[in-house]
Amino acid sequence: MFILMILKMGSGMLAQVILPQFCQSIGRFAFEDCKQLVGIDIPDTVTFIGPAAFRACPLRSLKIPKNVTEIECCLCQDCCSLERVDFPETLTAIGAASYICQGDFILFQLFKFHL
Repeated sequence: MFILMILKMGSGMLAQVILPQFCQSIGRFAFEDCKQLVGIDIPDTVTFIGPAAFRACPLRSLKIPKNVTEIECCLCQDCCSLERVDFPETLTAIGAASYICQGDFILFQLFKFHL
């Protein structure tokens, strides 16, 4: 509910987001199409990040918290500015189309796999 309230007040203007320590999940499409979002600080209290949560955002880097064990589909689809993703050692699966971009992006993950 906290995230939804922020997004309804003008999601297109978000540039940097620091989620509070009590945050446990990020819903699907939560930050989709936030055209100014270049950074987000996700606390280790987050255990779930929904599908397409950051789709089409100009994020430069993303650190997946240590308590997230599976990345849902389309997480960073069309995030063409993404240069670095830090994965936790606890990660067991990455969803289909999690990191697809049509520009000069290097990492393509087309099919779901288990580590």
